[in-house]
Amino acid sequence: MKSWFRLAAFGLLFSSTIVNAQNLDDPLGSLEATLTEISQPTQQAYTDSTAVRALLEPLQSAILASEMDGKISRLHKRDGETFKKGDRLVTFDCSSHEIEQRRLKSKLNSTQLIYENALQLQSLNSIGELDVSLAEAETFIAKAELSGANLSVRRCAINAPFSGRVIEVARKQHEWINIGEPLMEVFNDQDFLLKMLIPSSWLVWLKPGTPFRVSIDETGKTYNARITKIGARIDPVSRTVTVRGKVSQPDKDFIHSMSGNAVFEPPVQ
Repeated sequence: MKSWFRLAAFGLLFSSTIVNAQNLDDPLGSLEATLTEISQPTQQAYTDSTAVRALLEPLQSAILASEMDGKISRLHKRDGETFKKGDRLVTFDCSSHEIEQRRLKSKLNSTQLIYENALQLQSLNSIGELDVSLAEAETFIAKAELSGANLSVRRCAINAPFSGRVIEVARKQHEWINIGEPLMEVFNDQDFLLKMLIPSSWLVWLKPGTPFRVSIDETGKTYNARITKIGARIDPVSRTVTVRGKVSQPDKDFIHSMSGNAVFEPPVQ
């Protein structure tokens, strides 16, 4: 019985040795076949590797700040409201500035009369050239002072630099505000760009004008778009670069900071 088990074990060992020998007959050929199978390109239009997140940003946005110290008389727009270019957004209480403006207008009128009278007296040789020059200088000074007062009055109102919507109003009506303090954040709701962060290796095939599709989460719709600009610097750690694109037909429902998936189709090698 023991002899039979020894023969069976020897037979299994012998057959295993033959199989291993057959595998070692052409190890390079076997490896080459395996690598060839792995490296065969798979043709796929869209894959996870070509999808990135996209952020919708307005082409124009601004944080409007006060150009003067004063009290807010009226806020003409609130959060989320729309406006047209040139519309009044904020008005300050400018009673003191308007009074100063009227005073300086009167001063300018009087200095001009004095200067004109000095010219008439000079023609009659009744006044010296120095007196005429001093009268003329007073006129120039009055004009400069009035220009400053006019500028202050113009700063009593903030008008919209472009058409758009209000993101947030930072202050309340009747509050006192100092020069340079933020008042209102606004953006242009008619023109948007898509901001994306892509692998720098994509720059081999991704160029300005490259088409792609973007699905915006908040609208539930997919739009055709094209790359418009490529950033000038690659992040050395993440090996990514910022690119921007534009939707071919913007949606009226677009608002600031909507986001979605941008899907690209690289050329088939």
